[in-house]
Amino acid sequence: MKKFIYFIFGGVTFILGTIGIFLPILPTVPFYLASGFFWVRSSDQAYQFLLSNKWYQQYVTEWLVKRKMTVRQRIQILLILFVLLAIPFIAVPNTWMRLVLGCVFIGHCIFFIFFFDKKRTRQKISSENKIFFR
Repeated sequence: MKKFIYFIFGGVTFILGTIGIFLPILPTVPFYLASGFFWVRSSDQAYQFLLSNKWYQQYVTEWLVKRKMTVRQRIQILLILFVLLAIPFIAVPNTWMRLVLGCVFIGHCIFFIFFFDKKRTRQKISSENKIFFR
């Protein structure tokens, strides 16, 4: 019974993640990660299906594991985030909320700069290889 519930939750989060590919309001990556969490606890077949899915490989494996994202993709994500944060920024006349929204946007920009920095990633990988091969 427990595995069946995990399977159902995994299916729901997978569907929501897939819808999030086409609707920028829903986040894709967190829903796919939740699918992996649920399906690894339900069955190996469901988990292997998720790992072999082209969208999972494109959005989770490429972005989070390999840290590969084009500049165009980064700009696209930051523009969508800017629009979504600008709506409450304009609609609600609260100074503290505007400061928090500005900090959230700046934090995302800084994260994108450092997380997807190719030089830093190459240095990290080469230093890990040196430690591994000693």
